[in-house]
Amino acid sequence: ANRLGFVKTKSPEETEKDLMEKIPKKYWKKINHIFVEFGKNVCSAKPKCKKCPLFECPNRKKH
Repeated sequence: ANRLGFVKTKSPEETEKDLMEKIPKKYWKKINHIFVEFGKNVCSAKPKCKKCPLFECPNRKKH
């Protein structure tokens, strides 16, 4: 969420809090699954940026 520019936080707890404020509750379960899978498969500790579906995004350099 930080790398993608959704939040600017320093801890997982802050990230969760900020995302909960921004994302409607009805989407929490689904968005959590999406973020977890994205973090495991694309945007991990060693990110696979060329595999990222947002790689072609014109705003990617902002994130």
